[in-house]
Amino acid sequence: MKKTKVLKVLRTVFYCIGFPLLLLLTAIGTMPFFGEPVFKASCANGLLVIFIMWAVVEIVRLIMKFACKKNQMAQTIIVAVVGLIIMVAPVILFDELVGPKIDASATQGANFELAYIVNEGVATVVSADTTDAVIIPTEFADVSYQLLNGSDLETFNYQLGKYTNVTNKVRVDKALYRKFLDSADDFMDFYGINKWYNYEDFYFDNYTGFATDGTPTTDGHLLGVENKLNAEIEYLQKAVVSYHRAYVANGNSEVGLDTSIPATYNIYQIAIGETTSTSHMSLSDLYILKTELATKAQIYPLFVARNYIYIFIGLVALSTILVGYCNEKLRAIAEGKED
Repeated sequence: MKKTKVLKVLRTVFYCIGFPLLLLLTAIGTMPFFGEPVFKASCANGLLVIFIMWAVVEIVRLIMKFACKKNQMAQTIIVAVVGLIIMVAPVILFDELVGPKIDASATQGANFELAYIVNEGVATVVSADTTDAVIIPTEFADVSYQLLNGSDLETFNYQLGKYTNVTNKVRVDKALYRKFLDSADDFMDFYGINKWYNYEDFYFDNYTGFATDGTPTTDGHLLGVENKLNAEIEYLQKAVVSYHRAYVANGNSEVGLDTSIPATYNIYQIAIGETTSTSHMSLSDLYILKTELATKAQIYPLFVARNYIYIFIGLVALSTILVGYCNEKLRAIAEGKED
């Protein structure tokens, strides 16, 4: 009886050092992402990945319990193999699919090449591969940003190692997730967005979308981060296009444009980062934040799960084997083959 109790306790302990411990550590590692609107849609993704892996292994364990009732060794081996596959395969796929995309931006730079077409005197920003589009040369308006030398976007492996500060919790400001949150907060502060109130678009009760005269209006509508970011990019892109058209009309010369079209010239200077403004960030800064929101906000919670999965691959296999060993001993005692 005493041996049975000891084996049951050991079985519980061995089981807990597998997926339960992995899930707990992942939860602790992702805690900084919870409560931050930037990570609202992704903060639990790492936990969800671990939970799905655990559920699949437990389903297989349950099936094997009935399929191989009298062969504990077969149960243990199959569950251990499934556990290894279910942990290793997604991590490899994540690295192979996501890694190159991040590296392409970090090592080659992301070139937001501006192009436009003119129809009946009205210029419209279009993609650079549009037929008959006028492409604004980067030497005219450097609206590209090079993400090299550890600047604003980093390689996949660099981010993987630096997304959170593992070695020195005191210097949390060095963690990439903290820098990313700070840049998002700076954007919200700059444009007067309350992260707890209208990180996403907020509509007051009186919002209808139309003024009393029937014309469209945004009264009662507070733009959130995503829509404000897109609106600012669109506004500054149009300013660059307007200036470029004036530049071409002026004989491909900028001489005198600062006085002939001062408003357009001033916004153009802000857009390319030549001058600072209290009303608008530069296109480069906006492009960087847009890319970070689309990448870092999604992958950082997954980084936590990925790193712990690699650590726990062997531990989960060992846990499965030890649980199987305890079950075999308990079965032998129940059948009277051991005391």
